[in-house]
Amino acid sequence: MHLTSAGALSGLVLAFEGGSFIWPGIEPGFERNVTFKPSGPSGEELHLKLITQHVQPLIIEVSSFLDAAECSHIIEKAKPHVEKSVVSHMDHDVGKPSGNWRDSSTYFMPSDDDNMKLLDRRVAALTLTKRQQQEYSQILRYGVGERYAAHHDYFDTNLYKSNEQIQGMTKKGLFNRLATVFFYLSNVEEGGHTNFPRAGGLGQPRNFEKCNEGVSVSPKEGRVIIFYSQDAAANMDPLSLHGGCAVKEGVKWSANKWIWNQQMNYIN
Repeated sequence: MHLTSAGALSGLVLAFEGGSFIWPGIEPGFERNVTFKPSGPSGEELHLKLITQHVQPLIIEVSSFLDAAECSHIIEKAKPHVEKSVVSHMDHDVGKPSGNWRDSSTYFMPSDDDNMKLLDRRVAALTLTKRQQQEYSQILRYGVGERYAAHHDYFDTNLYKSNEQIQGMTKKGLFNRLATVFFYLSNVEEGGHTNFPRAGGLGQPRNFEKCNEGVSVSPKEGRVIIFYSQDAAANMDPLSLHGGCAVKEGVKWSANKWIWNQQMNYIN
């Protein structure tokens, strides 16, 4: 993969050893141009611009990653399957309804056609990770008034001691989610932002439903962001707390790829 940085006179080479690769944020507004060809016979060369939206937490916007036809394909493929979302309950919340935190609809979509397989390869190339580190694509639909209260994408295993599935996936905390690649598949007339209430080092919010603090990213068809749940040394980032703000008008379709710092073997 050839990397160039905006304004640079020559190519930029990034080398890393051990740990996990994370795009250097540098500073808000920093731009870099990236050209890469995903693995596989059908992967066309892509020319992308990566723009740092925030450093704490690290949020990077990616231009021209999905076109309108690809967004439409994902939505139409998911429509017959979406069901009310659930959450992984922390020990002290076991037995409570998932609607206390989120009321979107969800479908975990396997990569069983050429378009989805190409998307997996693009995500792997963009994040310099292996396809086997990805979970299935989570497709999300939010109607008017629907939201997801602020949460982390990583698992604090101290809060899930009774959850055997999470303890097994993380090997009791040895592995975890590294990054989230989030896709906005539709425009939204009003609302539906992704809010990071602790951006810039703000304290823990008292109300996890509010969306007026920190940094927000607005939904726009084809917009893609990467945000990181941990650093290259596998330290969890509490500032990556984020939520899906309520849709006020329209329907929000979105999707995400959770990427781990280990192979998940969901994808061959």
